[in-house]
Amino acid sequence: MSQAKVVPLYKKRSVLAIAASVAIILLGSWFFFFRTDDQPNRLELYCQAGKTKEIILPDCTLIRLSGASMLAVNLEEFTEKREVKLEGEGYFAVRKKGHFQVNFLAGTVIVLGTEFDILSDKEVSSVKCYEGKVEVGLGAGTYMLKKGNGVRQIKTAIPETYNFKEEMPESGLPEIRFEGASLAEVCSSLSLFYDVSFDTKDIDLSRSFTGMYKKSSLDTALFMVFEPMGIRFEHKSNSVTLKNK
Repeated sequence: MSQAKVVPLYKKRSVLAIAASVAIILLGSWFFFFRTDDQPNRLELYCQAGKTKEIILPDCTLIRLSGASMLAVNLEEFTEKREVKLEGEGYFAVRKKGHFQVNFLAGTVIVLGTEFDILSDKEVSSVKCYEGKVEVGLGAGTYMLKKGNGVRQIKTAIPETYNFKEEMPESGLPEIRFEGASLAEVCSSLSLFYDVSFDTKDIDLSRSFTGMYKKSSLDTALFMVFEPMGIRFEHKSNSVTLKNK
């Protein structure tokens, strides 16, 4: 395993200082991080497509990003206001009690001490609670999720709640598993992990999928998901077209 990389969360002496003891730990080497002159306190952490990497925040919260995902943190405000922004997919294990908020494309998750997963892109928003309890703002509603509860929204449809039995997979496993997930969720997961787009206009995305796909190869992953469901796929460059057989 590569040695953890530590990014100190303080500005140079020429700017208002932040507590020097605060740090983010990046586990692994497939991260990019950026700061901009107009927002010097904002740190953006990017995970590469096809990779799964972990971040440890100053409060010891563990975040596991999957595929082409991004996490943004305001360095100056984090110790007072534990709030982050997620684009893509991320698993969160919040270790410290108190307010912790995740903002994503279609809503927010307010944590009450828990472990949960967020999948968010332009097609699907999904939150699954593995431990504890979370409050999810999605669409026009608010949903309280406990262990084994989930809520999903496909595009602008009314969000739906559901139950699941699966456990959160350990870091480093070679596959991503689903239990009763819609094809829309599976396509979004594949799209984020492998950084590809899907043409699904001929497919019923509400169909349910239980199974897994491998992280090692996009073509293998596509075969494992769509072959059992009688769906043909054509992979060219960074796009995948799906058609019924």
